[in-house]
Amino acid sequence: MRLRLSGQPFQVLAVLIDHAGEVVTREELHSQLWKVDTFVDFDHGLNNAIARIREVLDDSSGTPRYVETIPRRGYRFISTAGGCSAVDSLCADSRVDDGSSARSHGCRRYGSCRFSG
Repeated sequence: MRLRLSGQPFQVLAVLIDHAGEVVTREELHSQLWKVDTFVDFDHGLNNAIARIREVLDDSSGTPRYVETIPRRGYRFISTAGGCSAVDSLCADSRVDDGSSARSHGCRRYGSCRFSG
């Protein structure tokens, strides 16, 4: 199975994975991924990125397997080692903003999963 995720959604997922099991606030995502001098609708952009992540991973907000919404706070990556084949595929097949492969940015281990960041 090949899954593709690029741009902002990939970057959001990478931050969530880097903080797996921890709540990552919307403010932390804003400061890490959106430049200070960027004037965009952050809420709309983040909501779209999370929706794209869920679409690619076949996840849902109602019964999350990967990304849990923490109301009015942020998000948490919750997948266990047994449920990571979809994310493993993202590590192998995704591209970051500069067009290089996610794998070239280095993969790290989390349980039995390989993630990029």
